[in-house]
Amino acid sequence: MQSDDGIFALSAMQIVSGLWHYGNFDNLSVTGCVRNNENLPEPKSSIKFAEYLSAEIGCCEDYATVLSMALEIAGIQNRVVLLETHALNEVFIDDEWWTLDANIGVAYQAAWEQVVDGASEVNVYTFPHEGMRLGSRIYSAPLNNIRTSFVAQLAAGLMFKFDRYLPTDWISNYNNDGFFPSGTRKITAVE
Repeated sequence: MQSDDGIFALSAMQIVSGLWHYGNFDNLSVTGCVRNNENLPEPKSSIKFAEYLSAEIGCCEDYATVLSMALEIAGIQNRVVLLETHALNEVFIDDEWWTLDANIGVAYQAAWEQVVDGASEVNVYTFPHEGMRLGSRIYSAPLNNIRTSFVAQLAAGLMFKFDRYLPTDWISNYNNDGFFPSGTRKITAVE
C-alpha cells in the first residue's frame, strides 16, 4: 500500500484506534460505547462528531463510524461491515479492497468476504494499539484477548455472516438500536 490514500487510511485507522478506552472502565459486563456507557446518565439517540472526540469510552461501532467519517472526508471509497457482534471497515485502495479494524488494530489485504472464505490467501497486518499498552490512559485489559480471539475465530472459519453499509447510510441512520441501524441501506455487491 504505497499510495497517499493507502497511507492516509492506515494512519487514520491508527489514530482512531487510540481515541477511547474499549468498553466501560468498571461495568465490564455491559458494552460501553460513546452513545451508551457507564459515564452517561442515559443513552444518547444521536451523537455529534465533537462528542466522539471528547468521549472516554468507545466500542467497535464508534471505531467504524469515526474511521468511515475520516475516509469519507478524504474522498476515499469505503464501507462499514457489520458482523453479528462487531463492526469494521472496508476501504478501496490501489485498486483493491482492504478490511480495516481500528478496534483491534488489524488490517487485512482483502475484502471481508475473502478474509472469511477460508480459501483466499490474505495478508494480515497488526499494528500497535494504545488500548493494549499497559499504563496507557485508554488501556483495556480485555482488548488483547479480543484481538487474539477475533483472529482465531477468523482462522477457524467461524465468522461468515455479515452485511455492508455505505458510509452515508450507516452514519445518517445510526441510532439507539446498536448493531442494526434502522433504515440503513445494505449493499450486497461490491459497488
